[in-house]
Amino acid sequence: KMFMVILVLGVLWGLKIASDYGFLSDVFKIIGGYVLAIGLGVSAYVFDKKNKLSEPVVVSLFGGAYIVGILTTAAGSILYDVLSLNIALVFALLFISYGIAISYVKHSEALTVFVAFTSLLLPYLLEYMDFDSYIIAGYVLIITIALQVVIWKYKQSIALYVSTFFAMLAFVTLSSTNNHLEYLLSYGMIIVLVVFFVSWDKVCSTAEKHRRFHTGLLFGFS
Repeated sequence: KMFMVILVLGVLWGLKIASDYGFLSDVFKIIGGYVLAIGLGVSAYVFDKKNKLSEPVVVSLFGGAYIVGILTTAAGSILYDVLSLNIALVFALLFISYGIAISYVKHSEALTVFVAFTSLLLPYLLEYMDFDSYIIAGYVLIITIALQVVIWKYKQSIALYVSTFFAMLAFVTLSSTNNHLEYLLSYGMIIVLVVFFVSWDKVCSTAEKHRRFHTGLLFGFS
């Protein structure tokens, strides 16, 4: 996993240096980012099928494809203005769906946590795009519930806490920027907490290890 982090950072650093010296246009940087993301994903799939690499390395390759894809989409829409915000939203949703699917197939909690963190930060982009608050709230709830499929399947307690925290943070932020929608915060938080309690009962209630820790977090979130 460390190797993949170093590889991704090295490639991004190389692209930045080339950009600083004027060797790459903004469009080419975004195209290069998507080519890299697709290349990492295809490489991971091929190596996985041929059993030529260990499972952690394959998961790192799949995760690297997700990371590069999300970063490229954010850069293309916000930093370089190469992608329209609506197109960027479609690409972001595609990569998030890919991330959840890979987390389910490879049952990697580290990847689930990262997908939860990045996908539940997307509401800030939606707010920037002036999307309707109800659409943003619906998105947060759908992503939160979709992540529970992976969390329940593999009993990923850390991913549960991270996804719940960022879902609640998204509703608090949404409410603070729309003072006339306090009720949206209330209903949204109630649904998120109901999902959390149900998931906690399935994932953490029978855990013997760190039982006090899980119980403390249960009361902390409630």
